Amino acid sequence: MAQETVARLKAHWTLVLLSTVIVYNNKSHNEDIQLHRKYGNIVRLAPNPLSIADPAEINQIYGIGTRFYKSRFYNLSTTYDDEGLVPDTFVLTDKSLHTRMKRNASNAYSTNGLVQMESWIDPVTERLLSKLQRQAGKPIEMSSVLKDYAMDAIFAVTFGRDFNYIEKGDVLKMYGILENLADYMAIRFLLNQAKDPSSINDREIMTHAFGNISAGSDTTAIALRSILYHVLKDRRVYNKIYDELCVLEAPVQFTDANKLHDLVKLYGITRRAISI
Repeated sequence: MAQETVARLKAHWTLVLLSTVIVYNNKSHNEDIQLHRKYGNIVRLAPNPLSIADPAEINQIYGIGTRFYKSRFYNLSTTYDDEGLVPDTFVLTDKSLHTRMKRNASNAYSTNGLVQMESWIDPVTERLLSKLQRQAGKPIEMSSVLKDYAMDAIFAVTFGRDFNYIEKGDVLKMYGILENLADYMAIRFLLNQAKDPSSINDREIMTHAFGNISAGSDTTAIALRSILYHVLKDRRVYNKIYDELCVLEAPVQFTDANKLHDLVKLYGITRRAISI
């Protein structure tokens, strides 16, 4: 039945017959977009793989209780060490292990948990603003600056300290930094372990911590770049956000994350820029 259902979905006949086209054609990402424009939100890329371009389906595919499983595609990214499979949440295809890894770190990534970690990020933000003030009137590569800011922020949240990428850059190189941090653990993960030792082990803590650094810094930097780019690109949007922020009393602090929702324009452009 599943195969019959998939067979009814539209796609270019060459893609349905030849899976290798996807592998050998370096422009597949552009061709996928063209296929969606021609055939709709759900397109067959090969006999089995589907491409879904409808945001409304995100919860059904990735949400709790989903009946979808990760394919063998993720096997290419799995890693092993002396103890066996490294339980990286991104690539785990075992649903029970994936659920365990999500559960044992859930409170660390909750809104309330992140708000409590803001005190670690505040010094990093102050360092960023100080650098921007010193560079006022001079050209500056904001893409690199935001990358350095994201790296410092993620290190601060994960390990309780950072390496001042904003001022020094990557002078130690990533591998050197990770070796120096071998003795540091994410505090919230350790609290979970202290409360219930069976909920998370040391190896899982390290996996979460290094996942933060490898994935969290990039995604944070990308989001910040997108926000800045789209605000500066459209003067109308820039003026609306500027006017919204100008009425706030200095110093601006958000001890309650819900107050951010009151800044409708800033909140809206932030969510939109991240989704692009």
